[in-house]
Amino acid sequence: MKTLLILGNDKISQLAASKISPKINLKILIDRSNNIKRIYKLLTKGVINPLLFIKMFYCEFKRKNFHSLKSFETIHDNKMLVSFVEKHNIKKIILFRAGLIIGKTLIKKKIIILNIHAAKVPKYGGIGSIQKALKQKELNQYASLHLVKVAIDKGKVLDKEKYNLISNKSYCYNEGIAYRAASKLLLRTLLK
Repeated sequence: MKTLLILGNDKISQLAASKISPKINLKILIDRSNNIKRIYKLLTKGVINPLLFIKMFYCEFKRKNFHSLKSFETIHDNKMLVSFVEKHNIKKIILFRAGLIIGKTLIKKKIIILNIHAAKVPKYGGIGSIQKALKQKELNQYASLHLVKVAIDKGKVLDKEKYNLISNKSYCYNEGIAYRAASKLLLRTLLK
């Protein structure tokens, strides 16, 4: 089965990519759909709080670079993704830190599409999930591997990696805990 891993274009994804064995047979694409225009829309629509955005940006800035994602091909939209899937006869897609919302055209194809989300879904789906869990003091969490459906982070959960947030630690510290669990779940998923 030809598998495609789509990684976000950030340092968490760099770390995850650095841990993937070259022996695993898969193709990797980097999602570059996030841009200033999209971030502006998320902020103005209230999808993400400006203070949380600043925290997330600060955490990303503070993280260590592990290795460049520049060696992988990139996608910017669903049209590019559908073309890549058809060209390479992809049968399974795994998303990790990808911001691209998978379109209906791809969801309707007879391929498996999975997402790894760093918190419980559907309750803590979408952007800002770790902050939401901290705010609601729901510290017992798990990274989720779930089927992708049209609704964001609503598909059936297939696997989990438990972790605990720590209320008296910083957002960045807790984000690190969550994404270590999500990375562990990604590696386990790729080895299946």
